[in-house]
Amino acid sequence: METLEKSIGMKKVLRFVVFHVACFIAGTALFILVFRAPVITHVVFFYRGVVLLGATTVFIVCVLAGWKHWSNTALYTIRDILVAGVVLFCINLVVFTHLPVTADRSMTVFFLGYMAKHDRAFTSDQLRQAFVETYVNRNNALEKRFHEQEQSGTIEQIGDTFTITKRGMLLMRLYGWAATLFGVDKKNLSL
Repeated sequence: METLEKSIGMKKVLRFVVFHVACFIAGTALFILVFRAPVITHVVFFYRGVVLLGATTVFIVCVLAGWKHWSNTALYTIRDILVAGVVLFCINLVVFTHLPVTADRSMTVFFLGYMAKHDRAFTSDQLRQAFVETYVNRNNALEKRFHEQEQSGTIEQIGDTFTITKRGMLLMRLYGWAATLFGVDKKNLSL
């Protein structure tokens, strides 16, 4: 009898794992497809990803809940569906912010990419010059950041000048708090 109970317990665990892995893979694939589609492209890259990931997660949860309701299956519970949604959202958010968002914004990624493309040694002055000429000037890094911050409502342009908004000040206080909490050097925060 005990062996039968263990066997049933293992089947439940296996079914639970397979369900969540399948939901994660399907949800991640759908998120990537939706992200690559020309949908809400006017939104800042990071925010676009968060919105599309949220929408994808809600869609997956609704499909699973609908399937459970209409098929009257007891293979998984509403709790399982919610856990699948949380896992899908959280893991994809971490991966999205650490890989594509970092690739889009990071000076480190620029330096490594530049060095890999040219496959030779550089002095720090040569890298500094390449950064300014390529990343800042040719790739319009400042203009892109100004545009993103205007869209985010953290700065506003008045004529030829930019000024920080109340939202921007609040964001800087939040960054200052996080920097203090985690011991981050505040030199880039100008605090």
